[in-house]
This record gives sequence, C-alpha cells and structure tokens, in this order.
Amino acid sequence: MAKPTPWKDEYTLLCESCGYILEGLDQSLPCPECGKPITESLPERRTGTPWQQKRSIKSLLHTWWLTFWHPLKTLDIMQMNNSSSLEQVILPQCAITITSLVIGAFTRRIFDGRESDRDMFIMVSIVFIGLIIFIQVLVLIESLGLVLIARQRKIRVPREAALSIVNHGSVGWCICLVSIVLIWLEHIFTSTFDLIPEDGVYDPTTMFFGLLIMAHAAMALGGFLFSEYFAYLGLRRCKYANTLPPQSPPPKP
Repeated sequence: MAKPTPWKDEYTLLCESCGYILEGLDQSLPCPECGKPITESLPERRTGTPWQQKRSIKSLLHTWWLTFWHPLKTLDIMQMNNSSSLEQVILPQCAITITSLVIGAFTRRIFDGRESDRDMFIMVSIVFIGLIIFIQVLVLIESLGLVLIARQRKIRVPREAALSIVNHGSVGWCICLVSIVLIWLEHIFTSTFDLIPEDGVYDPTTMFFGLLIMAHAAMALGGFLFSEYFAYLGLRRCKYANTLPPQSPPPKP
C-alpha cells in the first residue's frame, strides 16, 4: 500500500520549498525545516499571471511574453485554482482561433477563388482543425501525466494546478503551430523547392524560401521543446504550491 501523504488536502499550507506543514505556525517566522520565510509560501502571494487577472488580448500577449522569457517568475505568481478547467483551456485556444482567422484570410487571397485551390483549401482546413484537436488532447494528456508523476513522487500537484502549468506552457505549442502555418504559406508563394537543381543554377527566390522553411521548422521544434521544458519546470517549481481554499457559501437566513 502506498504511504499516505503528510498533508490533508491540496489546501493544507505547506512550505513551497520543502513541503513542511506550516498550518498553525506564526507567519512571521521562517520554515522550521528549510528556513524559507513562511510569508513566501502563502497562497495570497500568488497574484496571478496577467491572463488570470483579466481576460483580454493584451493580457494574453503579456502572459505569453512573461511565460517565454521569465518562466520561473510566471510559475511563482501563477494562481493554481483561480478558474475552472474549461476557462483555462481558453489560453491556447485564443491563439489557435486567431491563427485560424489569419490563415483563412491569407489563403483566400492567395487562391483567388480557383476551383482546384478551393479543394486544397478545404483539405488544409480539415488537417488544421485536426491539428488543433490533437494539440488540445496533448495538453490534457500532459496535465494528467503531471498529476500521475506528482502522486508517484509524493509531491502535491493537483489536477487544476497541472492544467494551469500545461496551458501556460502551451505558448510553445502556439509557436509550433504558427511555424507550421508559415511553412505552408511559404510553400504556396513558391512553386519549387529544388535547392540542388540538376543544371547547377540556383534560384535565389527558391533558396530564400528554402532557408525560411528550415528556420521555421527549427522554430516549430523549439516551440515543442519549450512546452515540454515548461511542464518539467512547473513540476519541480510548483511541487508544493499553495492554493486558496474555495470560500464557503454564506449561511442561509
């Protein structure tokens, strides 16, 4: 039988550094186990990322920038249960929706209503929607994986915390998705990608788009790796993260 965890539930106040139970201790004192100030482990300290504080395009872009360039700071201020799972999924889907609109606008202008190209547009749209669903499934699977790993290692990363970590890290998936879109658009703008022609004559335009494709392929790979790295970092950084318990409903008169 697995050894029970020392904390009662996900709302038990723990030291976010070592996991020591801080319930009932003077908050002005340091953690008796590791010396970390108790005030630095209080859930009130987690003010939330800009997206968690206010839902808007500006806060979404700010959250992406903060997550990508300051991942540790993002994990330190992230609230683990400030919204339901459905609302948290909005974070990556906002990027997907915006990208879909951009793709549709560009594609209609490029194809100019030609019948054969319309068929191609339909096919690509179906593939793109499938990719969106695939990414969402990966996000849910990855969050479940964090929960299972946390239970195995006897650290506290509940379901909503794992989903919050993975969804913030999904900025990497958004970079990957946008890179794939750019590769597809570049393929439309040029008719051939024969970088080593048989006649030995190199087309500068072909070489330019070929280099762009390689650069965006590297971006796609980098975006994927970042999302995985952020999930790993979140598992280590937030292994004892504290969350505010839900407020009790007011008593009935």
